[in-house]
Amino acid sequence: MPTVKTPVETRDIERPAQSLIDSLKEIRSATAAGELKRLGMAMALLLHEHFRGRTFFRALFFLPWAIPSLIAGLTWKWIYDGTQIGLLNMLALRFGLSQDLIQWLGNYDLAIWSVVIAVVWASTPFWAMMFLAGLQAIPPELYEAAEIDGANVFGRFRHVTLPGLASVIIITTLLSTIWTATGINFIYVLTNGGPANATMTFPMLAYQIGVAGAGRLGVGATISLFFMPVFLVMIFFLTKRMLAERE
Repeated sequence: MPTVKTPVETRDIERPAQSLIDSLKEIRSATAAGELKRLGMAMALLLHEHFRGRTFFRALFFLPWAIPSLIAGLTWKWIYDGTQIGLLNMLALRFGLSQDLIQWLGNYDLAIWSVVIAVVWASTPFWAMMFLAGLQAIPPELYEAAEIDGANVFGRFRHVTLPGLASVIIITTLLSTIWTATGINFIYVLTNGGPANATMTFPMLAYQIGVAGAGRLGVGATISLFFMPVFLVMIFFLTKRMLAERE
C-alpha cells in the first residue's frame, strides 16, 4: 500500500529546501556579489592615507563592528519599522517619496534585502580592518619601485596592492562566508524567518525546529551541520593554497 505524506511531513521536506535557497541568497548577496569586498577595500584605502583626524575616522568607521549584534539588530528594526515611527518611512513621508507606509520587513520581496543591507553594514568594518592590516604589511619600497617604473595609481593598485592582499582577501572571504552562513542574530531580531519563510535560513530553521518550536533537537542539530562539508572543502583548499605560497 503506498505511503501518503501528511502535510506536516511535506512541509518538513520543503522548508529545508527553501531555507537552503534563502541561505545561499544571503551569502551570495552579502559576500559573493562583492559588496563587502568593494566597500571594505574602499574604506581601507581611505583610512590608510595620512590626513588630519584619521584616528577619529578609523574609530568611527569601525564602530558598527564593535556594536553588539543584538543592539544593532534592534536599531535596524526601528529603521525598517512599518509604521510612521520607522526612520525610512518617516523620511519617505516627509520628503514625499511615498504616500504609503512601506513594509520593509513585512514584504516578501523586500525582507531578505533589508536583512542583507543590515548585515553588510555590520560586516564591512571587519573587511576594512583586515584589508587595512594587509596594506600596512606591504613594504612602501614596492610602491616606490612601481612608481619609478611608470605605474600610475591604478597600476600600483593592480600590480602591488592586490597581489599583496591576495591571502588576506581569501581568508577574509572564507571567514565572512562562514559567519554569514551560520549567523542568526539579525534574522532573529528583524524577521524571525518571515514573512512567509522569506528569510528562513538554515540557522534560523535549525533554531525553530530544534529549540523554539517542535523541540526536535536531533533534526535541528542535523540541519545546523548541513554546511560543514562545504566549509571543510573550502578550508582544505585555502590551507593548501597558503602552504603553497609559503613554499
